[in-house]
Amino acid sequence: MQKTRPKTKTIHHSRSNGRRRAPVKKNSVRSTRTQIKEQDFEHFKSLVIEMRDETVRELDVLSESLTQEAVTIGEQPDEPPESMQTVLMIHRQRKLLHSLEAALVRIEQRTYGTCSSCGNPIDKGRLEAIPYATLCVECGRGKQE
Repeated sequence: MQKTRPKTKTIHHSRSNGRRRAPVKKNSVRSTRTQIKEQDFEHFKSLVIEMRDETVRELDVLSESLTQEAVTIGEQPDEPPESMQTVLMIHRQRKLLHSLEAALVRIEQRTYGTCSSCGNPIDKGRLEAIPYATLCVECGRGKQE
């Protein structure tokens, strides 16, 4: 019985004169993305700072409402306190705040925009949507599975 090698897919691009170019790997992610430029660091820094400030304001409001709930709990013993939900929201906002602070550190160290798993650049569109992202789309999908 003869052993056969598994076939690998490569894409061949031809030039207008009919000559073939060297095979290009299909999963060549690095070639389609670019590292963040210096002026982009300032843009993302202002984006992260704005989001951080908003998160701090939300934390202040939640903390104030938690204090208000503590005062009214004694007055309404038959109703379940909403403080459990408020505590969970505070926890979520603190976690977000921590992620934003870490993003600011990465910006200062100029490692922002690089996937912490594979080292490839993170797409700018992803960073616009989730400025504290530490993983590229592919690695982020892998963590969910």
